Amino acid sequence: MGGTAGVVIVNLEYGLGEADPSSWTDDLVWCVVSLNEQTFNTMPYPGNIPWKHKLAFMVHSTARDQLNIKLKTKGMLTTVSLADYNLSLTKFSRKVRHQIVETPKGKSSKGRSDLPSIKVTMDYQKLLMNRLGPDTISSALDQPNFEVVDNDNNPIITDNFLNSDESEDFKSIESRCGVFSIDVHSASNLPAMDFNGFSDPYVVVYFGSKKIKTSPPVKKTLNPVWDFHCDFMVEDFLQHPIKFEVYDWDGLSSKDDYIGCCYVKFSPEKSIVSQESFLLQMDDKLSKLYRKDVGAISVSAMFTKVDGLSGLVNQKQPSKDLFKGKNNNPAFFSSGQSDAHDLLNLQLTHSKSIQENKERLLVTILRANDLEAADKGGSSDPFCKILVDGKEKRRTRYVDRSLNPVWNETFNVKFPEFGLEIKVFDHDTIGADDFLGSFFLRFDDIKKIVGEVNVVGITYILLTIFSDGIDKMDCSFKTHKFLMPNGCSSEFSENPVLQLKCPPAFTKITHANLKSGLKCGLEFYKINFKNFEEEIEKRKRLITWENVIDYIEIIKAPYEFSAGILDLLLSVNYSNLLQSVETELNPLIAEVNDLQGKSTNFYFSLQNLKNQKGLSHFKKAYLQRTLHMFSDPIDPKHQKEFEVLSQQKYEDQLKYKSNIMSSKEELAFLIYKRSEVLGIPSDTLKQMSTNAQKMRNLSSSPENGPWLFTMESIIRDAVLKYSNSKSLRDKVWKRYTQIGCTKNYNNSEVIDRLRGVMERLAQINGYESYIQSVLSNSIVQKSATVLDFLEELYNKTKDKVNEKMTHLKSYGSLLGINNISKSDIYYINHKFSNHSNDLKDIEIRRHFPKEYVIKKIFSVMKDLFDIEIKESKDNDDLYAPNVTLHNAYDGDGEYLGSIILDIHSRVHGKSSGAWTSKIRRAVQSLNVKPIVIIVANFDMQDTVTIPYITTFLHELGHALSLILSSNYAVSSYMDTAEVPSKFLEHFTYNHEILKRISFPEVSEELLNDIHKQQSSASGIDLQTQIYYSLLDQKIFLQINDSWSTVTANVLNMYNPVSYFLTACNFYHFFIYDYGARYYSYFFSEAIALQILHNLFQEDHFRKERAMKIRRLLFEKKDMTSEAEIILLLLENTTDDSYLLQHYGL
Repeated sequence: MGGTAGVVIVNLEYGLGEADPSSWTDDLVWCVVSLNEQTFNTMPYPGNIPWKHKLAFMVHSTARDQLNIKLKTKGMLTTVSLADYNLSLTKFSRKVRHQIVETPKGKSSKGRSDLPSIKVTMDYQKLLMNRLGPDTISSALDQPNFEVVDNDNNPIITDNFLNSDESEDFKSIESRCGVFSIDVHSASNLPAMDFNGFSDPYVVVYFGSKKIKTSPPVKKTLNPVWDFHCDFMVEDFLQHPIKFEVYDWDGLSSKDDYIGCCYVKFSPEKSIVSQESFLLQMDDKLSKLYRKDVGAISVSAMFTKVDGLSGLVNQKQPSKDLFKGKNNNPAFFSSGQSDAHDLLNLQLTHSKSIQENKERLLVTILRANDLEAADKGGSSDPFCKILVDGKEKRRTRYVDRSLNPVWNETFNVKFPEFGLEIKVFDHDTIGADDFLGSFFLRFDDIKKIVGEVNVVGITYILLTIFSDGIDKMDCSFKTHKFLMPNGCSSEFSENPVLQLKCPPAFTKITHANLKSGLKCGLEFYKINFKNFEEEIEKRKRLITWENVIDYIEIIKAPYEFSAGILDLLLSVNYSNLLQSVETELNPLIAEVNDLQGKSTNFYFSLQNLKNQKGLSHFKKAYLQRTLHMFSDPIDPKHQKEFEVLSQQKYEDQLKYKSNIMSSKEELAFLIYKRSEVLGIPSDTLKQMSTNAQKMRNLSSSPENGPWLFTMESIIRDAVLKYSNSKSLRDKVWKRYTQIGCTKNYNNSEVIDRLRGVMERLAQINGYESYIQSVLSNSIVQKSATVLDFLEELYNKTKDKVNEKMTHLKSYGSLLGINNISKSDIYYINHKFSNHSNDLKDIEIRRHFPKEYVIKKIFSVMKDLFDIEIKESKDNDDLYAPNVTLHNAYDGDGEYLGSIILDIHSRVHGKSSGAWTSKIRRAVQSLNVKPIVIIVANFDMQDTVTIPYITTFLHELGHALSLILSSNYAVSSYMDTAEVPSKFLEHFTYNHEILKRISFPEVSEELLNDIHKQQSSASGIDLQTQIYYSLLDQKIFLQINDSWSTVTANVLNMYNPVSYFLTACNFYHFFIYDYGARYYSYFFSEAIALQILHNLFQEDHFRKERAMKIRRLLFEKKDMTSEAEIILLLLENTTDDSYLLQHYGL
């Protein structure tokens, strides 16, 4: 079978350099260029506009192949050819590898005098060979190295390659663009897939996800010989591996059986594969341990560089819809300037979504002037259609009886690859709508108007449509740029914290550019907000959601993004330098945050919007929350006090966090005796040894120590659970409860000061107390109701906890522990569980490989909620090892947002616990999608426990809620904020889900043991969490008592058998806006468990129920209120029995 002889690059020039284009036709014209089976349609442009286009084709034979070019236009029913050219390739020498031939300008073959000529330049490059094998290998040049890789791009065969002394620099994208030549020779030792003991194998060649070629099947053999060849052009040969998939053909009536595959990946060194055999393997993405060999395949492959091919391989062709129907004679764009007083008509906003490298266009159609009268009454009912690359994407409403309509509607569409067309019609209830006119903006012209994307990735282009007859519609424009603070231009173009990139380029972020970037972001918002106020003053009668709320969202984006990066790094990579950045910029942050609250024009705009019709529930809620800062203005006599207290609160919160981080370092201690670490797992000892080396510069080994105990929860739990040394367990528990309350770093005064400040600020804002201000934004409105709920739940745990403690005391005495302290609970419970259930962590862990579990959880999200989460390749710029980036997509492929996973414990700078936060929120006007981060502190083992899986699911619930809900769908009720996370968390109690995410699959017997263990621990864990919730409420209720007095009273009253956290170190109380709200975990859990029961009724889930949960719980769509959402999710019934049943109460 013959291959490709070479590649010809064709450059078309239509009318370039010719005089007087005004005599040419203004009908849309385009070229259809074909060579053999390859055909390409250029973009249709008006015939009186010169243009050029470059294409690439593969050539089989210069002696036989011909290039055909047809110039076409639209006819009444079909397309019409205006000119037809056939160009022979025989002029190209077979002996010269690189050759350019310029043809004379073609003339019309239809006798048209209103057409310019077409100049064709052809650049032919001969391939060195078009078949691969041992005889041709020695003469090959440009020989990149191959390596065989698995599904995760890990090498699995490395000794089958021939190396060349030649070298090629493949650093530039241009040098990596060219042609792949592939020969698939044969396969051997394939498995028998048919009853006759044979298979009918065929092979499919892929480059990445693109299918290249399929061989014919070879009947009844386990050792097929295909000997087929294919060539294909690639934009970057390093971008994807080549994949060979082998199937057994089963005829037309059934699905073919999958046999196996192999991957081959290029690298820049000079090598080539010639008729080499590679193992076929089942496409199992779990681990090399579970691969199964299914024969071998013999292939040859080679890449040849082709100069000038970059940018031509993956060109998209215009939509076929663009070539259909009657030619509407669109007048082309003219760049006149509208009057400065003119109200603006069409607003184009260019934005670039960095995550997917896709550009967007915001089109705001405000008005049209002097339209044609299409109705008998001398008027029209006009509306507009927006066509992108020939396809209608959006349309405005129609305006009754007007020749100067005002629509004022904004649409977000993809940035055209070829052009944008606006068509205006007269609406007719009966019959076809009457065409009033249109105008067409070519891609190059839009780019020219827009220019470079400016500081926030957006530029407004403001245009005014005007009409002078049906065939003469046009527009004029002027641009609006955002104002730039002095000295910030280079920051916006170069500073990584101001680039709306996903993910942020953490490796390029320094303390200096974090400080300067955040400062410029704040100044940018400040200067443009003042400009916004002036514009609103001028245009009060044209207030829309887009030019008020969306504008504010846009100018906030740079500083919010840079602030999000700073907040993240403070929690996962803390340092005093980072803290100093926040401290120094705090006055400017406070000033910027005050701008909206003091703006009369902004208040007027919000009130105007609030009275407009058609706003969704969540937009109304967003306005109400924003207006709240104006609705109860602070008494002038309290204004100064309010400002001082706000600053005091901020400084105390910084001090609270700083004391916790510093005291953790102070409380760390070294262990020298081997006897003290007996029983502690080897991976924990390894981590403690590493801590000693890195943090104390000591020579240490996991076997002999010394070992440094740090305050990370992952190390704490391992010591308390496994250490045979009671003295070590006591020391660890005591030190952990002292975090934030040591002699040198003590939060005692900070806590009481914060309580007083939070109480007084609430009173200044019109509330009786801080706790009343919190509960006013909750479903549960009274603290007494919260306490009743918690105390009832706590009392119901007593019998279960007492029963558990009786067993633990009995078993503790067998271990020589007669007086059980709080530091012994974990240790004895672990020993007791292993004794009573014969269940060991290692037995559970081996069924849950960490990476496999995460992938399978993501696949569950795909099946239930139609959300696909894929790991990104852009993981090189993240801030620490083992941190990964994942992108979320809707079922139709639409990009939704990104999730960063930081789930492994680190020695220094990372806060303990688990949480989810937003680095960047969605900004619809910029087509910017949210970035969220899931933080946890898992150990470094390759497997995970059930509690780790529960934690991951909990945080994933928060992440999906942040990604899927709209900009304005912020939860109205704080005590329902945990419902999505509690809902996913309890998937670990569903047998089918645990089976699906396990490998090897867990047995029913083991599942029952797992749930017994969960139930065994749940009573004590539940009591501990209820204790935290009660302490949280009473610390803010009993405001006149010191926090230490309140804590002592609560401990004496409820006496929990175990706890670790105190007010000194519990971030939820004072930092994360959860003060007096910790009860919401249980309130949300009661709701979540009932929703989960409804989803998995009759032991299986229903897809329609799952999508309803996505729409209501995660997206928060379609409902008039959140209370209605909750009621619908509960299917109009409320029942707390699921919560009690879950905890065995």
